[in-house]
Amino acid sequence: MAPKHKDFLSKELPAKLRTLQGNQAPNFGLMTAHHMVEHLIFTTKSLAKRRGEPEGEPNKSQVYFRKFMDAGCPFEHRPKEDATLNELRTENIEEAIKILEEATEKFYDLFESNPTHKSYNQMTGEFNLAELELFNYQHGRWHLYQFGLIEEFATVNV
Repeated sequence: MAPKHKDFLSKELPAKLRTLQGNQAPNFGLMTAHHMVEHLIFTTKSLAKRRGEPEGEPNKSQVYFRKFMDAGCPFEHRPKEDATLNELRTENIEEAIKILEEATEKFYDLFESNPTHKSYNQMTGEFNLAELELFNYQHGRWHLYQFGLIEEFATVNV
């Protein structure tokens, strides 16, 4: 567990998110601030789960995601045609931030109770705590950049 990443995900990210208005528009992309926090909740919860087992060689999506991770998670804005926003599940951004904090706590609890846990799904492949923590750190920073809460975004040397 990287203290820098845990402090960021547990403390810094929620604090910065609390400076946003729920309907605040991004500097790029479609999501409002509220939508973005719900997106972070979904990602935090889903990436830690183990859904199945690896079957032979990694598929094309898993190879791509592994390269993305190994490159330090170089997120970039790539507009999608016909993209739409999901319906909001929480009443307001404050509630969503609280749920994100709970999801982050559960993420770390999972690895504290089972340090050898590896997540897995058909799209991304298999990852350990350090890899998932790096992804969540970069993913959070990317969205802070999207809303102008940090001035620069760069990959992390792995």
